Amino acid sequence: MAPRFATLSCSSEPRHRRRAALTAMLVDLLVALLLPSTSFSLLLPFSSLTHPFSVSIHGLRPIYSVVSDLPYLIHIRIRLFTDALHHCAIGFTLLGLPKSRSTIIASIASCCRLLQSNIGARMGKVPSQKDLFEVSGPTYLTYMNWNCPHHQRSAMASHVQGVYVLERDRQWNRQSPDARAPAWWKFFHFELRQVLVDAADSSIFGAVYAFQPPYHLIDPAAAASAPHYVVAFRGTVTKKASASRDLELDLLLVRSGIEHTSRFRIAMQTIHDVVVAAGHGRVWLAGHSLGSAISTLAGKTMARAGVVLTTFLFNAPFLSVPVERIPHKKVKQGIRIAKSFVTAGVATVLHKGGGSSDEAFAALARWVPNVLVNPADPISAEYVGYFDHRKKMEDIGAGAVGRLATRHSVKDLLLGIGKPGGCEPLHLFPSAVLTVNRGPSPDFKSAHGIHQWWRPDLALECRAYSYA
Repeated sequence: MAPRFATLSCSSEPRHRRRAALTAMLVDLLVALLLPSTSFSLLLPFSSLTHPFSVSIHGLRPIYSVVSDLPYLIHIRIRLFTDALHHCAIGFTLLGLPKSRSTIIASIASCCRLLQSNIGARMGKVPSQKDLFEVSGPTYLTYMNWNCPHHQRSAMASHVQGVYVLERDRQWNRQSPDARAPAWWKFFHFELRQVLVDAADSSIFGAVYAFQPPYHLIDPAAAASAPHYVVAFRGTVTKKASASRDLELDLLLVRSGIEHTSRFRIAMQTIHDVVVAAGHGRVWLAGHSLGSAISTLAGKTMARAGVVLTTFLFNAPFLSVPVERIPHKKVKQGIRIAKSFVTAGVATVLHKGGGSSDEAFAALARWVPNVLVNPADPISAEYVGYFDHRKKMEDIGAGAVGRLATRHSVKDLLLGIGKPGGCEPLHLFPSAVLTVNRGPSPDFKSAHGIHQWWRPDLALECRAYSYA
């Protein structure tokens, strides 16, 4: 938020007093251009005046951990200089200087304001208002019913958003009470127990929350189903402080190598420790985008160990061509049928057609994650067709081919050549509760973003799928 300047007021003052006021405004301009962005105050009182004239500058926030960031410094200086120009334009008018000069200064200030906005938008240096819970969070929830799927979805998405904001708080050096992240979990009566930090770049990628119910519950039965702990993971953050590491992991995800990263090892150890401490029935997982991939791999790993965790996967990556985006239904079906026969053929040639492979896939059937996707999101949209296509293959008499194709992908079959045990496709699993957001999504950001999942006006389709 731009700094606020005090209201200017003056009466018919002697010339030397008006000169003093003009000098103060010139100092104002110099301060805006030259001094560091730290909190300061400039006050020029005229105590003998009936209506004192004063100029004050206060409340400027520090530059958050980017003192060496030249574009950001330019952005801040333009902001301060613009406010000072507006300040002077008002002062010139009050001091009786020609109106044309005030108009010119006001026009220059308007141009600077536009330039400042453009620089801030292009450099991505203006903190997003979406980080503020009171601005964009599900504040309409007057109380939390943990038996309600809508409440569960909103709470889990908010906990994931809390991890995003934790990382942005770190990047902007926002400390308490300026930190924006806590509101995203405190609203649901959780407290932050642990922050997960990537050893490669010191970025925050996950968090562990513990449920702290209030002493006087409106509906005790509604809180009885609440998780004791939530482990949440964020997705890719495109700011420079963490972008390189996140994009590196995105590429590893495409190559099915994320399980060998330090980020996943930290996540897996944390989940194991929380489950040991609390019991698996009260631990929930949640993730968005890249964080969904981590949650998926962790959920699978725990399920194979006999621990089934309630899991929410928001916009989980489906590493395939997004056939779901094709508008023609028959074309989509034809492509998927052909793709299933190709996948089944490759699996048969590589001797992945049954036995232990089928048993390992079926062993995951007890794990039923909540998969939440948007058809307009090319990253996750293919989950819609993946589950629906199984029934289609049964209907055309190709159930065996469909079952073989549903647990393999051509990419992972080829990547697994020469590797002991092959390469397991991360994005494929037997069972799920699939929630599809059919509401309008004008762009990729809204279709893939986490904010859509706590909106009260969603047009959702929900269906459970099981593997036989």
